[in-house]
Amino acid sequence: MIPESVVSRVLADSASKKAWASDKSFRRYLYDKVKSALGRYYVGVHGLRGVGKTTLMLQIAGEFKDSVYLSMDSLYLREFSLYEILRELDSRGYKHAFVDEIHSYPGWAAELKNAHDDLEISVMFSGSSALALASQTIDLSRRALLFELKPLSFREYLEMFKGIRAPAIRLEDLFNEEFRRNLISGYAHASSFLQEYLRFGGFPYSTRDTLFYDSLASMLERVIHFDLAYVREVDSLVASLCYRLLYYVATCEPGSASYNKMASSLGVSKTLVASLVRDLERVGLLRTVLPRARGHKLVRKEPKIFLRIPFRAALNYMIGREPGQGSLREEFLVNHLDRLQYVRETGKRTPDYYVAGRIVEVGGRAKKRKRKGVYLATDSLETRGNRIPLFLFGLLY
Repeated sequence: MIPESVVSRVLADSASKKAWASDKSFRRYLYDKVKSALGRYYVGVHGLRGVGKTTLMLQIAGEFKDSVYLSMDSLYLREFSLYEILRELDSRGYKHAFVDEIHSYPGWAAELKNAHDDLEISVMFSGSSALALASQTIDLSRRALLFELKPLSFREYLEMFKGIRAPAIRLEDLFNEEFRRNLISGYAHASSFLQEYLRFGGFPYSTRDTLFYDSLASMLERVIHFDLAYVREVDSLVASLCYRLLYYVATCEPGSASYNKMASSLGVSKTLVASLVRDLERVGLLRTVLPRARGHKLVRKEPKIFLRIPFRAALNYMIGREPGQGSLREEFLVNHLDRLQYVRETGKRTPDYYVAGRIVEVGGRAKKRKRKGVYLATDSLETRGNRIPLFLFGLLY
């Protein structure tokens, strides 16, 4: 039995935080998708610390009068089981529970499974670590859907910080010259903010100065020491390897960091490097892209390794370097596409990308080379023929 004083505190905290979120008009791209799934499924959201998971939950909770928000890292809830809390809320007629930081509660998946089977209340839950959530939502099988809340897209950045509301477009439309021309006529001015986004984008609390990088440094420490610890023991050696690996990727051209080279530089096995890359991707710091291949070649070729925006700029700043412009361009493209593969052309230093049945090459404003069937994503606003202004890929979500 949960004391009335504890229930009252949960309800008071919930009302206060929902009121705070109700003043925030900006909605992340997952808002409608998550809201529509809630009720039919338990819904989980994971993503890097600071990308807006809690605000998303509170905004959706505010859409329902019979909802309660609670955070499982609250000290006053530590002595009660998650199932007990949900059962108490269910008995009081609440239909929706929004459970934040659920990964901080041991055995949460089994208790959600029991709640799903026994209670009427629906649940949305969140956690910073995909490792923690994905490893346990298997127990929920068909009962739950798990979504990643990615870093702020360029389109979202424009709306949140510049007051420019651009539509989310379909990838297929970018390969239509007339569509590109019409889009440029309305949003060409937005391209002037691309460089700012590459350095300070991705998070809704961006200050667009070096204090932002200080906050990212603190966040990196928490991700490595806490989020990563859900799947591996993180001692000083592992933490050091993670930082060194991230700096290695940040100072290489995109796609040039191979497992063998990193293993040699770090003085560890290729197997350990591959394992660390996989885990750092699952906590949201890295993004890997597989080759355009199948069968033996697909599994034998290594993925290309990229950083999430804006970590290339931030990590280079931390060691007094300036990131390469070409590297920033490529990571912009990769970060805004969900399904792509790399294609390595003989003699080229960097790969092209196979996406939606087309090949896209990233280049600077002066890029002029024309290859049949290849689209050029460039810094220019030119839309004729095979040219696509790079910033338009930032409007995909």
